[in-house]
Amino acid sequence: MQKDWDNLLLLDACRYDILQSLADREIEKIVSVGGRSSEFIEEAMNGKELYDTVYISSNPHVEMTLDDGVFHDVIKTYGESWKNQRTNDHTKFHPENVYNIAKDNIESYSDKYIVVHFMQPHGPYFGEKAKHLRQELASEYNIRFTRLPDTEENGKKQYADLMYAAKDGYLSAAQIHEVYIENLKLVLEYAEKLANELNGKTVISSDHGENLGNPGGVFSPKYGHNGYSPEVRFVPWMEFEYEQRKSVTSETPVESESVDDETVREQLEHLGYL
Repeated sequence: MQKDWDNLLLLDACRYDILQSLADREIEKIVSVGGRSSEFIEEAMNGKELYDTVYISSNPHVEMTLDDGVFHDVIKTYGESWKNQRTNDHTKFHPENVYNIAKDNIESYSDKYIVVHFMQPHGPYFGEKAKHLRQELASEYNIRFTRLPDTEENGKKQYADLMYAAKDGYLSAAQIHEVYIENLKLVLEYAEKLANELNGKTVISSDHGENLGNPGGVFSPKYGHNGYSPEVRFVPWMEFEYEQRKSVTSETPVESESVDDETVREQLEHLGYL
């Protein structure tokens, strides 16, 4: 949070090396303060008074980990609608929804630093490749997925998402790698579009990376990000060109409305955290 930026766009679980392979220029590699979202929020945000900053987030760890009163305002893109819709509307995590909400709030907070936290390339995995794999595994192994369920309600096995099926050997590292890239390209489309509409210095980075079938470091899983491998701890720092910096002011934090605990727990479970 102390690095130099006016707008920080976080792509959840974005690996430096894979973003670099897609970028048309060299980008900086930095070390994240956390190996998972909760640790990142705890280390990077909690205990600070960022009253000149607004945090727009699609990550439910905001409810579980972020202290009250850290930011001037916190806008949760999964919002109050979860109280009624529960886990049925996973499009709330789609980068288009996050982009639209961020865009709607840019003008109101023109005098604030902005942090926008997209969920992708972390699951839920959108895109045709991901959909095809879910349907294929449902057909061959009677597996049901609780995120973006393209299959019947019942199933012999149930996983939150494709990453967890890969852990049990139903997918290869190459297949999960393709799905990850598909979702990174998807979120980049909206993050770069938003970057072009923001004033000031905008940076794309991440809270942590992801193990995608690589051996990982000591005590690091082959899949996922609860570890300290280079693939998890190295994240990108991609700066965009800008004409002038923002002029920001600090104000008393806005009291935000919490989403109920049951809803938060359901979302974290469906995102694969629990």
